[in-house]
Amino acid sequence: MALAVVTSARKLRPYFQSHTIKVLSNQPLRTVMQNTNQSGRLTKWAMELSEHDIVYKNRTAAKSQVLADFLIELTPELEQDLILPSLNWILHVDGSSTSKASGAGVQLQSPTGELIRQSFSFGFAASNNEAEYESLIAGLRLAKAVKAKRISAYCDSQLVVSQYLSDYDVHYVTKWVEAEAYASITDKEVQNFVWKNIIYRHGLPYEIITENGSQFISHHFKGFCDRWRIRLNMSTPRNPQSNGQAESTNKTIIDGLKK
Repeated sequence: MALAVVTSARKLRPYFQSHTIKVLSNQPLRTVMQNTNQSGRLTKWAMELSEHDIVYKNRTAAKSQVLADFLIELTPELEQDLILPSLNWILHVDGSSTSKASGAGVQLQSPTGELIRQSFSFGFAASNNEAEYESLIAGLRLAKAVKAKRISAYCDSQLVVSQYLSDYDVHYVTKWVEAEAYASITDKEVQNFVWKNIIYRHGLPYEIITENGSQFISHHFKGFCDRWRIRLNMSTPRNPQSNGQAESTNKTIIDGLKK
């Protein structure tokens, strides 16, 4: 506190020489400044300040003064909060997935060069593409938290970037296979599979094409599709080999199971 008074006197010397200066403190600074038995540095400061008309007073906890001091300290931050969000922020995101875990890394750079970095692991299983999506979402949430209005986002996934720029239609995937093993296939298990692996992850499909198995033509599954306005079509029962893509997929899955 003594150093603060000395520094102020040096920087504001014309004011200190022309006016009576009141120093308000919550602690008895006057006792410290007037005690010549203190260290040599304090003695030197006391002599330096003796040429000025300085009055030391105890500072009362006036609410109005506290609020004024708070606003003075907050003003630069408020100005920064008003200016920085309108400038361009730079966001770098990356996600990765392994057989053991998946996670993401986020780096947000402010217009003045400050870096905010975050890295975290997901509490759920995710593919590599899903990890890329999650990292972008996390980065956008971080940018929203700092109230950034203009963002340049960078990601090393062509799929994510193209969908973000609307060059690709969202969650439209060709030759995408989801397989799950069941001891027996019932209409309830089919419904749960469609809900968990298709609707929940990719949204409502326009159409589902199935064979004429009892689990697909049951009233329970048809009612499920009707509720979500999903068009349900059946393939020809007499020649399933005509669906070459499905047969090729089945062959690939069987080869994988054999290995």
